[in-house]
Amino acid sequence: MSDINFKAPAGALSPPIDMQNEGLRRGAKIWYRKNSHTWLPAELRCNFDSDIATVSIQIEGESQVQDVESFNILPSNPSLQSGIPDLTHLSYLNEPSILHNLAERYVQDEIYTFAGPVLIALNPCKPLPLYTQDLANKYKSGARDYTNSLKPHVYLIAANAFRKMVREGQSQSLIVNGESGAGKTETTKKAMQYFAALAGGTGIEDQILETNPILEAFGNAKTLRNHNSSRFGKLIQIHFNKSHHMSGATIKTYLLEKSRVVRQQMGERSYHIFYQLIRGCPPEERQSLHLPMTVDGFHYLNRSNCARIDGVDDAAEFRGVCHALREIGVSEEERLQVFSLLSGVLWLGNLEFEANEADHNNDSTKVKQNPALTHASHLLGVSQTLLVSALTTKRIQAAGEIIVKLLSVEESRDSRDALA
Repeated sequence: MSDINFKAPAGALSPPIDMQNEGLRRGAKIWYRKNSHTWLPAELRCNFDSDIATVSIQIEGESQVQDVESFNILPSNPSLQSGIPDLTHLSYLNEPSILHNLAERYVQDEIYTFAGPVLIALNPCKPLPLYTQDLANKYKSGARDYTNSLKPHVYLIAANAFRKMVREGQSQSLIVNGESGAGKTETTKKAMQYFAALAGGTGIEDQILETNPILEAFGNAKTLRNHNSSRFGKLIQIHFNKSHHMSGATIKTYLLEKSRVVRQQMGERSYHIFYQLIRGCPPEERQSLHLPMTVDGFHYLNRSNCARIDGVDDAAEFRGVCHALREIGVSEEERLQVFSLLSGVLWLGNLEFEANEADHNNDSTKVKQNPALTHASHLLGVSQTLLVSALTTKRIQAAGEIIVKLLSVEESRDSRDALA
C-alpha cells in the first residue's frame, strides 16, 4: 500500500459504520480517516469488535500506533487490485479506495478510469500521446463490436455510443460534466475528433471541428482556476446520414456570462476574442476598426491586471479563428462586421459621462466628446445623437404615453454596460 494522503472534495459525505468493516481481523489493511478530508493507509492491530481500535498508521513513511474510533476506519483493497481500470471491480468500493485507485493510475499517466458505464477523466495538466490517429484507429473496433480489451478512453465511450446508434437506430447522448478546469472542453473536442475519424469522409467533419476555436474564442476566458474556462453551456448535436457518415451539426449555446464583457475579477480576463483581435488584427483592418496595438487603452480590459496568458499567442490564435470562420462559410464581409461590433463594444466602454451643467437639478447627463464616442458610433453603425440619447435617457410607456426619463451619471454608466 503506497504512503499517500488522499484529500476528499470539500463537503464529501463521511461514510457511516456499515457492513464493510464486519469481519476485519488483526493485520488487515485499512484506511484511517484523519479528518473530514484526509485518509491515511494503516494496519489493524486488533480484531474489529469494539468502538475503539488499535491501528498502525503510515505517516510520512513512519508507523505510528494509535487508538482510534472505529467509525474512522474503512477496509482497504488487496494490492492486487491497485490501479485497476474499472472501479466497480474493487472488492471495497469506498471513498479512500476510489481515491487511491485513481491516484495510482494518475501517476502512471492513466487519466481515464471506468466506474461502470461512466468514464472518469482526470486532467493531466500536460500533453500526453493519447489522441494520435493510430490510437483513434485502434478504438474504431469498439464502434463495430463490444470489447473489453481496450483501455478506458473517451474514444471508447464515443465508440459505444456510435455502435448503439447504428444497431438500435436511436440517437445517443454523451454528457460531459465536471468542475472548472476538469477538462470538459478538451474532452468534448476529443470526442468530436474521434467521430470525425470514425465517420468522416463527406468533408463536413472538417467544418464541424473548426467550430471549436470559434466557440472558445467567443465563449471562453481565463479565470483564476482555468486559463481556458468555458463561460457558457453548449449542446452539440452531430447528425449522421443513412450510411452513418457525419452530415452536419447543430450547436446550441446558453447561459453566457455576459457580465464578463464589462468587468472581471483581478487576475482574470474577458473573452479571448477581444485580446486576439487587438493583437492579431492585420494592419489593413486595424485602421478601419480603430484598434490600438495594446489592450491598455480599453476600460473593459485594463482593470483586472491580467492581459496575457502564459504560453498563449493571442495573435496566432486570432489567425486560427479567422481560418475557422472561413472554413465554416462566414464571408469576409460578415467577418468584418463581427469584428467591427467587437471593437465597437470596447470603445463603448471608454465613453465618459458627466453631469449636464445646464441642468441646475443635476438630473441629466451628457457624454464627453472624445474619440471613444466617434469610434463607437461609427463601428456600431448608429449616429452619435442616437447613441447618446439611448445611454442618457430612458423611455417609459405609461397610460398610453411615452415618458422620457433623464438618467444620472451612474445610471448612464449602467446603461452603457448593459448595452455592451
